[in-house]
Amino acid sequence: MRPIHHDQRRLVGYSTPLLKCITNKRAEYILAEIHKRVCENHAEARTMAAKVLRAGYYWSTVQGGCAKYVKKCAKC
Repeated sequence: MRPIHHDQRRLVGYSTPLLKCITNKRAEYILAEIHKRVCENHAEARTMAAKVLRAGYYWSTVQGGCAKYVKKCAKC
């Protein structure tokens, strides 16, 4: 992936044209939304990471962040 610099930082990938790079604070919010509210199925880490990327977001530790979030969930 190579960065494109416009008004916000975005990455270009082969399977997903534009991914918005976000901060760790914003990543926590997105993980909560995907894991609890949007999906309502308490997805596992790999599924969550795929959904984050499909939603158009990216941060350097997507996989690791999803794995940590799932480990903290009592229902999972």
